[in-house]
Amino acid sequence: MLNYLSNETLISQLKSLVLQERTALVALLAHLAEFDDRKLYADMRYPSLFAYCVRELGYSEQATAKRVYTARAVQKYP
Repeated sequence: MLNYLSNETLISQLKSLVLQERTALVALLAHLAEFDDRKLYADMRYPSLFAYCVRELGYSEQATAKRVYTARAVQKYP
């Protein structure tokens, strides 16, 4: 699929995508922490942030656990 890219371009784009992913993850965790703090999942009739992430956002249980734990840790220890 990307076989048309030169090695240099592939490496450059890969590094750029990793940086974008990290930036997006930081933003996601900040939003998730604020969403949790406001308990918006309850307004949407979900029993927990965990349930919201699995059912509404489509994360696996393992991915949800990691994100919820990290978002709460960031809130507690900024």
